[in-house]
Amino acid sequence: MGADIYIVSKSKPNAKIVKWWEKSFCYGRPTKKGKAYIYYWRDSYNRTNLAWVINLSYWKQFESDPKEFLKKLSKITDKEIETYVKSLNLDFKDREWLIKLLKKKRDYIKHVMKGFVKIHYLSI
Repeated sequence: MGADIYIVSKSKPNAKIVKWWEKSFCYGRPTKKGKAYIYYWRDSYNRTNLAWVINLSYWKQFESDPKEFLKKLSKITDKEIETYVKSLNLDFKDREWLIKLLKKKRDYIKHVMKGFVKIHYLSI
C-alpha cells in the first residue's frame, strides 16, 4: 500500500536515474501526442517512504497542494536522508541500502518535476 500518482512531465526518461530494479516504483512512457511523458510515482507507506524523511504525510498534506508537496520531496538533501535513516536504528547493510534507495527516489522525483505539467491520482 502506498501513494500511487501519475505525473505528466516534459522531462525525458533518464536511464541513469531509472534502472531495471527501480521500475517497480517509477517509469516514464510517452503520452499519446508524444510531447510529454507519463511517470508513475509510488511511495510505499513504510520506511522507504520519501515523504517521511521530512515529516510529510500523503494523507495530511498532499491533496491540499500536490505539486508543492512533490517539489518538497525533490528538494530533500542527502543530509536529511542520512539523518532520517540513522534514526531508524538499522544495521549497517540495511542503512546503506535504504540511504541509496531514498536518494534514487529523490533524484527520480527531482527529474520528473523539472518538466512538470500535471498530476493524476484517485485518492491517497
